[in-house]
Amino acid sequence: MQPDDLIAFPASADADRLDIRVNFGVFAGREATAAELDDLARELVLEVGEVSIVAEQRHEAGGDVEGEDQALREAMSSLEWETPIGPVKLDENRQAIANNYLFKVTGGESALIDTVEDVNQTLGVDRDEYIAQPTNDRENPSCP
Repeated sequence: MQPDDLIAFPASADADRLDIRVNFGVFAGREATAAELDDLARELVLEVGEVSIVAEQRHEAGGDVEGEDQALREAMSSLEWETPIGPVKLDENRQAIANNYLFKVTGGESALIDTVEDVNQTLGVDRDEYIAQPTNDRENPSCP
């Protein structure tokens, strides 16, 4: 499977229309920005002439969750699921923990070089040490 197959895949197709799902979040660890969607639209228009991009969030819950914030947080922290690029789970802060993949692209062909499993928000730094670090800003870390 090629990297392009992992991030974008056909959702449906008929004679008049092709729907393609693009999973930005799994690779970026965040939602796509409006500017990124605009860039995508500009690129697609060059290829297909007309495009409509729908950016959406999906949240589902059953029953009444009012006043159950702590229970909901704990339940979310135990979520784990399979994605097209491997397993994803959430930590106690509901930050994604997922595998990262290093590819080498040469002459338009990509080859998987390495897989780093279970990459989290602290990037391997002890959590208490990570939290104790000063906030990143224009002065920290220094860039000589």
